[in-house]
Amino acid sequence: ALDAASVSAALVPGDYRDKLRQADALLVQARTQVQPDFRPALIAYTHAISLAPQQASVWYSRAVAEAFAGDLTSARADAAHALELDAGYLAAPRLLDALESSGASIENTQ
Repeated sequence: ALDAASVSAALVPGDYRDKLRQADALLVQARTQVQPDFRPALIAYTHAISLAPQQASVWYSRAVAEAFAGDLTSARADAAHALELDAGYLAAPRLLDALESSGASIENTQ
């Protein structure tokens, strides 16, 4: 299993898109586990944000991971921030709507 220290050690300086791809892979991996651990993906998304804080897609991706992890407050905040950065980023309002709707599946917002 991946822990936060091993994920942080694996993150080397580079293009935020590389970090985003890495975080996406970690999110997929977590979702396939019997007892998912979303922390490695969240750490990687946070690192990607530190490299490209003006990229709405990175904030949105972390919001999705937060939603899967059950941190709906943070998911709402990150999705809203993605929308503030890019009002045309259509996935963000869909995620916000899904988070607000009872019983809605976030899987349909990706």
